[in-house]
Amino acid sequence: MHDCCVIITSLLRPTLEQAVLSVYRQQFEGSIQVLIGVDHDGPVSAEASAMLERLRRACPPGRTLTVLELGYSTARIHGGLYNNACGGMLPTMASFAADSRYLAYLDDDDWFGPEHLGTLMAAVAGRPWAFSLSWYVNPANDEPMCIDRLESAGPGRGAYHQRFGGFTRPSCLMIDKLQCADILHVWGASDFDGGRGTDRAFFAALSARRPGWGATGLASAFCRLVPTDANHAHRLVYARAMAYAIERVPGHEQVEALRQTGEQYLAVASVLDEVMRG
Repeated sequence: MHDCCVIITSLLRPTLEQAVLSVYRQQFEGSIQVLIGVDHDGPVSAEASAMLERLRRACPPGRTLTVLELGYSTARIHGGLYNNACGGMLPTMASFAADSRYLAYLDDDDWFGPEHLGTLMAAVAGRPWAFSLSWYVNPANDEPMCIDRLESAGPGRGAYHQRFGGFTRPSCLMIDKLQCADILHVWGASDFDGGRGTDRAFFAALSARRPGWGATGLASAFCRLVPTDANHAHRLVYARAMAYAIERVPGHEQVEALRQTGEQYLAVASVLDEVMRG
């Protein structure tokens, strides 16, 4: 059995390689399983197969790469049964299949700093789950922009504290799956349009039903902004308030468009003021 497992649900995008390599490079001295759940949306390309082969060859001692490939997608958006657009029931299946009690999660376009798993393992000891903080990352150059205390700030904090009781993105989580087994099914279902939002639903279940969480207090996960995301302009407003030059970020024009909507911009500014007051 491995000391911990990192679960990545992936369409095998090229960014997966950086994500997995960041797990291989962890300073944590224990054994780590990397379990990739492949969410099929058509045949695996030659490029993706070559990437997986490179990752298998690069796997160092103390690390194990496991690929869970069903040959089809369980996500409704790709013809499956479950309405989670980000992998269907794969996150749940991989969580139970993982060869460890302690599970971390990693989006395939994010990556870990070298101290991430070691500090999370210390924080989760004797607790049902723990979390780290994270960085917003400029997708144009992989430059860390600012620590995200706007969205992924933990229980009772950040922009989602009133609606969801706070939030922590999957790439910042570690759980003890024996203590959280009855919550794992939440990964497979979404109440949001388009099958999004299972990360918020899972966090809400964790924080409501397993209150004894731990925290590292460190920003050790790196999360690329997505210019097409509906909240991209909101994140850039925050990054600018944190003194980052958002003109270097693709899609920065959206901030001015948001400002012109007036009421919505004021709502974002109000949340930002509350977050900064802490």
